[in-house]
Amino acid sequence: MQNTDIRPWHQWYKGLEPIDFPEHSVYSLLQTSAERYPARPAIIYEKEVITYHELKSQVDCLAGNWRKMKVKQGDRIGLMLANHPAYIICYYAAQALGMIVVQINPMYTLREFLQISNDSKIDYLVFDDIAEKVVSEAKHIYTFKECMPISPQGVNSIPSLIKSGVPLEKLCGCQSA
Repeated sequence: MQNTDIRPWHQWYKGLEPIDFPEHSVYSLLQTSAERYPARPAIIYEKEVITYHELKSQVDCLAGNWRKMKVKQGDRIGLMLANHPAYIICYYAAQALGMIVVQINPMYTLREFLQISNDSKIDYLVFDDIAEKVVSEAKHIYTFKECMPISPQGVNSIPSLIKSGVPLEKLCGCQSA
């Protein structure tokens, strides 16, 4: 038992053995769920149902396109999204590549957004329609490698990247991070 002067809560842990948690990536949890429960709902959003198989497929296609865009492990990606399936897809795609996710409130003002962008040194940004005005103003002040909207217009919009994507494992013949 360690000194309780430093950690007084340890006095309550007498007789408890430390728990050995297996080391798995967040992305591997999605892989396992997609293998075990491919037809079960992973996301229910309004009237749309996305199964685990469909979710993993979309995540892999997005991650594949991001890899083609030279996104690499350790790059920081800002997710400036409201409660939407695109958030989940982008989050898992970022995890598949070993990116660092910076969660950003899409209701932030320009000043708040620039503060978090500067502090976290965001390389890439995925943004919601709600944040479009703030993001367009911020692009004149802060340099992103790429800004990707979740609305369907644009070459590098999230829907077009998912639709045109080649799954990561087919792209490089390797496993995800």
